[in-house]
Amino acid sequence: MRTITLLAFLTTLNMTSFGQKVTYNIPEGYESEIGKDDYKTIVDLSLPIVAKRYSVDYVKDGAIQLKKGQEIQTLNLDNLITKCIGVKDKLQWNKVVQEHFENIFLSIDEQKKIDPTNYETIKKYLSLRI
Repeated sequence: MRTITLLAFLTTLNMTSFGQKVTYNIPEGYESEIGKDDYKTIVDLSLPIVAKRYSVDYVKDGAIQLKKGQEIQTLNLDNLITKCIGVKDKLQWNKVVQEHFENIFLSIDEQKKIDPTNYETIKKYLSLRI
């Protein structure tokens, strides 16, 4: 318990030292699905992962807003919240959060490899619907 408290304190201290404004208001529509402490846990697990790759500006209303000039502006937490709610063992949430952002980052990296002017790079994504 002391370790968790110390980790939460250091995370909070670290975020304030970089000027990140974090509000832990539960996003609209999730108030009956998740408690304030659980939502805070999800945000606190997410921020260090995102901060390894992007500069975080602030967190508000279920979205991590990134500083301007980066390849994306916002990472919404709605899907992540839903994933975590579905996992009853909260000790597994760290793994769920890690995998969630790994998949997002992998998808972004794959999109960068696509050259829309080169048929060879896009042909596997093309389909015909009748």
